[in-house]
Amino acid sequence: MNKSLGLAASVERIMEFAPKVGGVFSVADLSSIIAGGSNLNNQRMIGRLVRAGIVSRVMKGLYATKSCDLWILSARANERSYVSMDSALARHGLTGSVPQRSLSVVCTGRKRTVKAPNGSIHYYSIAPKFFFGFAKLTSGVDIADPEKAFIDLLYFYVKGGRFLIDPLKDVNTQKLDKKKLFAYLKRYKNPKFVTFVKGIL
Repeated sequence: MNKSLGLAASVERIMEFAPKVGGVFSVADLSSIIAGGSNLNNQRMIGRLVRAGIVSRVMKGLYATKSCDLWILSARANERSYVSMDSALARHGLTGSVPQRSLSVVCTGRKRTVKAPNGSIHYYSIAPKFFFGFAKLTSGVDIADPEKAFIDLLYFYVKGGRFLIDPLKDVNTQKLDKKKLFAYLKRYKNPKFVTFVKGIL
């Protein structure tokens, strides 16, 4: 197309695509939808969409709608990450209700918090040797298994992390696979931490 879509048509197409991508768009995604014919035209329309409140700039090169999927956003914002701790444990049914506006994520990058229109994503940095114990959901998002999520929760708890649940009281540890959990703990060489985890069980 040589001429970009108008604002109304752009909004309509974005809302049409939003469910397919969890309401998360890169600049390339939006440019493809707008089809402005030039980077300048696309950037101008993206600016209009932001001012109209249709999408919000989450970080450089990444935009989200008001009702975006925080899980999908977390993976788009950092591909080397997986949902863990209280968020994963709630998803696995080991705690109470699933947090809706806060997501705990483990990554190999820097610690940071990403603000979305409908919540916050908290990234906790971990050494590459501890980046394991997760599987991919059909959405493409990686999630820790219950045992790794519990270890991650305690790992960051002893480092001063604060969560929506009490790591020492609110996790149903009876549902954990103790054999798998102890196998994971062998990778942690800090005897005090290993003893602490075993003491909770």
